[in-house]
Amino acid sequence: MSIESFDVLESVLRHIRSLKLRIPERASISLGGYTNNIFLKNLSLKSSNDILFLLIGKKSEFFIENFIDKIDFFSFIDVDPNIDEHFCFNMYEYIEKRGLLDSDLKDRLLHKVKSALIVSSTWDGVGSGLFPYITSKLMEWKIDLISIALIPSPTQPSDAHFNSVSSITICINKGFYPIFIINRDLLEDYVGVDRKGNLIKGSMILNEILGLMLSKVSFVNDFIRFSKYFDIKLYTILISTGCSLKIYDSLENIFNSMLYRTLLNFDLKESYIFYVLARIPVKLRGEITKEKIESTFIRWIREKSTPKAIYISDPIFIDETNDRIDIMIIVGGFNEEKILNLLEEKSRETIEYLTKKGIIDKVKFKDVLG
Repeated sequence: MSIESFDVLESVLRHIRSLKLRIPERASISLGGYTNNIFLKNLSLKSSNDILFLLIGKKSEFFIENFIDKIDFFSFIDVDPNIDEHFCFNMYEYIEKRGLLDSDLKDRLLHKVKSALIVSSTWDGVGSGLFPYITSKLMEWKIDLISIALIPSPTQPSDAHFNSVSSITICINKGFYPIFIINRDLLEDYVGVDRKGNLIKGSMILNEILGLMLSKVSFVNDFIRFSKYFDIKLYTILISTGCSLKIYDSLENIFNSMLYRTLLNFDLKESYIFYVLARIPVKLRGEITKEKIESTFIRWIREKSTPKAIYISDPIFIDETNDRIDIMIIVGGFNEEKILNLLEEKSRETIEYLTKKGIIDKVKFKDVLG
């Protein structure tokens, strides 16, 4: 009886060649401890064949104690613990000059995705420094991108506002926009419900915002195509989730409810660009149509603003038996300079201190702020 030789290596290679690496087409990226801690509490936001969820920041003691067993290699990038992280420019310049994260980002296949959503705090040195750097890498790799930047509350110290205005302005001046702006105070004051009727308090609404955006596969591409015709850098978000049609009675009432829990202090009367996205149970498909949303929204917004452009996205119909509707409105056209000027004004004490110490050049910094 003859035994044919078996080439183990060739067999393994044949098997490897038969495998096709599934590269996610979309990415969701969280920058800094504040947003990382929020998203880690949502166990449904995990990497899959379609979406890469990536968190970048420092592993704090709180992080290690509560979340270290919930993540894997592809989910978290730990930045150099030796970096001076207090100010935006410390983190941004250190990483940019050394390209420290490039290989880590490519190891996670981030350079292969087609579109991405970034969510970042901008008051801390880690988030504010990573924000323009990661954004620049995605733009370099020609990845369609939308960013959500959380700005500090008025009660936070001057250095928090300095970091925020520095980070956002670097992005704007380099063409890294649109940026959706959310105020920390208003975020943490938010109260609503989710699709199951469970209470949502404070910053956990970020999970609902991200989930709604990701539920629309073409969201990033659609919004970029819509917004590219307008010279608008900053937008904000109005949202109501888990709205029972039986309780609210009408779409108008859902729209009105958003105005009692805004996520940025802005003037709706000045705003003129609107993008509307709705998620609806399939049983309401015949009642809540795209045309119904469009006609209702146009009638509603014309009483409050003078719109120049409105985009009603095709609704997302989901297989649920309840009557709960999620609606998000992205708003642009308000006074962007006012938002940035308030941040700069709050930064004044830190700017004076840093220039007096020779740490930054005030003239150059003014150029950065444009």
